[in-house]
Amino acid sequence: MHRVEEVQHVSMAVRADVTLEAQLQTEREALDRKEKEIVNLEEQLEQFREELENKSEEVNQLHMQLEIQRKEISVHQQDLQDQARLAQVLEEKAQAD
Repeated sequence: MHRVEEVQHVSMAVRADVTLEAQLQTEREALDRKEKEIVNLEEQLEQFREELENKSEEVNQLHMQLEIQRKEISVHQQDLQDQARLAQVLEEKAQAD
């Protein structure tokens, strides 16, 4: 009777080992999937970082262009005011003569 119990015990131990190995394999596969997901997310993050840097550079260039245009408009506006003053002075001089 003792021998039968030993066989049953060994059989249960083997089944437990197989079950644990299957669980371990499942966990390893899940870990592999998570590691691949992390690598993919890191790659995406790097791409987003590069895109953000590019967009930031574009924004800086647009700000510079806007500042140049503001200065050009200011200069043009000053020229128009000067021309208007000159026209007024010439008109006043013509009326005085």
